[in-house]
Amino acid sequence: MRCLTLADALTLRGAECEFICRDHSGNMITHIESLGYRVHTLASATFNKGDISNTGEVSSALESELAHSHWLGCSQAQDAEQCLQALAEQTFDWLIVDHYALDQTWEVRFNSQVKQIMVIDDLADRRHQCDVLFDQNYYGDAAAERYLQKGLEKGLVQDTTTLLLGPEYALIRPEYRELREKLILEKETRENAFDNAGKIERVLVFLGGSDPDDVTGKVVAGLCRDEFTSVSFDVVVGVNYAYKHELAASTENRGNIYIHCGLPSLAGVMSECDLMIGAGGSTSWERMCLGLPALVTCIAENQREYTYALARDEFLMLLPDAKELLPDQVADALLLCMKNNIKLKVMSLKGMSLVSGLGLESVCECLFGD
Repeated sequence: MRCLTLADALTLRGAECEFICRDHSGNMITHIESLGYRVHTLASATFNKGDISNTGEVSSALESELAHSHWLGCSQAQDAEQCLQALAEQTFDWLIVDHYALDQTWEVRFNSQVKQIMVIDDLADRRHQCDVLFDQNYYGDAAAERYLQKGLEKGLVQDTTTLLLGPEYALIRPEYRELREKLILEKETRENAFDNAGKIERVLVFLGGSDPDDVTGKVVAGLCRDEFTSVSFDVVVGVNYAYKHELAASTENRGNIYIHCGLPSLAGVMSECDLMIGAGGSTSWERMCLGLPALVTCIAENQREYTYALARDEFLMLLPDAKELLPDQVADALLLCMKNNIKLKVMSLKGMSLVSGLGLESVCECLFGD
């Protein structure tokens, strides 16, 4: 989704964008094509270390044991060769790489076919050879150190690599920036939104588009307590969410819980809510851009480090990780928020100060050399 956001912005500036995706289960190829982009589709593959080794072409991902190497479905060398074939000897100004199983071993193979490379990373767990490295996540003062110095080892990027680090570069769609400007015009009303304790009237619940572990169900179970009958809950799930029937059944007699499926954007409902219960990820930057305070759980390992950093610096209130999260913990945290309007107000103002909503424009300017 973040690559689509970037592609849309680049297209508006006159660029021609194409995607390369492998036909893994759960892919978004059809959706990307429906938005008008050409997609080069690589055949699905099953990762088998023995098979790859027996061909004599051992992946550097296997040799260096990249944490997510199995996500690729083949060796880095095989993947790079298939990508080069898909590009059919065209020359591109930029190659933008967003994949945790790829490192410099893959990137150097494209030097003759692309003029520059930008890598999107979150993990800082592998070396890159690229012109620009982009990581929109929050690590406080340690953001650059994660890539420039790894203990006594060599840094993960070259000295000449341009670093775009932190939520100031977050790839937030234009509608969030537009809504933010509207909220700023209504600043006085916004600042008074939490003046009276317990004045949380509308809450957004969103735990990701697919939510395969049904964290949404656990959260909603906690919201069915009688203490929350005066609160309205907007529960948003994606079209691939597998527990729609169970969720509908559990909230059938709850007139204050509204289920929305497959909203094209969360911007509108975010701007109308007083609090969000959600996960780490790109949604964090969207809600902070709009000044929406949140209770946040980590649903993936790659969210943990920066979500904990945001909690430490009081940009959010942290729930237990999704696997350990219990409905009563959600309910207790919400009750605490309803009694602490000052904390919510501080989170709202801090979030808006951290995320301006201009990150997409800044990244485009970097790519176009503006």
